[in-house]
Amino acid sequence: MPGAVVLTGPRQSGKTTILRHLFGSRYQYVSLDPPDVRALARQDPRSFLAAHAPPVIYDEIQCAPNLLPYVKERIDAQRHVAGQYLLAGSQNLLLSEKVTESLAGRAAMLRLLPLSRREAQGRPNAALPWEAQAEKTEEPEFRGDAGLWPAVGLFLRGGYPGNLSAMPSAGRPATSKPIWNATYAL
Repeated sequence: MPGAVVLTGPRQSGKTTILRHLFGSRYQYVSLDPPDVRALARQDPRSFLAAHAPPVIYDEIQCAPNLLPYVKERIDAQRHVAGQYLLAGSQNLLLSEKVTESLAGRAAMLRLLPLSRREAQGRPNAALPWEAQAEKTEEPEFRGDAGLWPAVGLFLRGGYPGNLSAMPSAGRPATSKPIWNATYAL
């Protein structure tokens, strides 16, 4: 059993939400996103880790990759304890490289993807279209602002939770989808 679990994925895919929901009552939560917290982690990693001892969730770990060799050292000191550290961060080459170098053999890497079409429709256990026992139901109607065909509408709105909540639904107008999408660099 690994001493750490690293959860990566695109921005707003639900990494923080899932970790806090599943482990928030048993693990201390520390976000490395605020500049002051990040600065403390970078200036004195040993003291920072001592102040936030396991079991701990370090969110936005890509903001302080210098912590990883020190996390490795702490895992090695207690190899028999699984799941000491839950590390979450946006998937990027630097984070993957640092994790591979520092936590090889000590961390399980998991990737959280955006919601699938079935999840977005509220039917996560529905059969896939190519399965013999596939449900023969009609597509849920999605018109959006342009009266789009349902599959095109689902494609355009994407599977990120932030996008789904910004989409129009019965009795609710669209909110900030264009603004939300504009924050992504292609």
